[in-house]
Amino acid sequence: MKRWFAFILLVILISFGMATTLQARDMKGYFGMGTDGILEPNTLRGVGFTYYFHRYFGVQLLGATAIRHIQTDETDGTESSETHKEWLASVRGFVPFILTEHVNISGLLGFNIRGWSRDIPHESEDPSYLTFSMDLGVRPEWFINEHFSIHTQIGMSMRFITEGEATAIDGKPKDSSSGVEFRLGGLTDLSAQLGFTFYL
Repeated sequence: MKRWFAFILLVILISFGMATTLQARDMKGYFGMGTDGILEPNTLRGVGFTYYFHRYFGVQLLGATAIRHIQTDETDGTESSETHKEWLASVRGFVPFILTEHVNISGLLGFNIRGWSRDIPHESEDPSYLTFSMDLGVRPEWFINEHFSIHTQIGMSMRFITEGEATAIDGKPKDSSSGVEFRLGGLTDLSAQLGFTFYL
């Protein structure tokens, strides 16, 4: 874990250091829309809206939602059903610099909120929770042309675990159910972090 964190930190520091010597691809004034996700593994992917206020600074608003209906067969021959709802909202900042004429690498900092709930018929109280997390990483972006790019991302996610999350999973409170969890995203499967953006 410490070895990977040191590697990611080194890449980010080198990236920002190179920004002083390499001319960034000028994205100022460009607005983009596409698919994206946060660095925490196994989470929703959604629609991102990106705008570059400066050649060295852009902001993305990311949102996603999903609803799943689950049916199970009980031992007495009856069927039970429940509905799982999940949503994600994120604000992320990008600081880009150029490696070649068609590739930007950006330092990434994101703040995320994720909600989950389970609707169970005939239950007086439905479990639900909110989680908060932060992303710190690097985002390579390849511009196929002036208006279309493909990207991936790699880095670390810091998730703040709440008591409500641990209780909602199995309905039972835990003695120690809150804390902070660090997870690495994109290190083993860069394809899971792939996304694209159309720019105007």
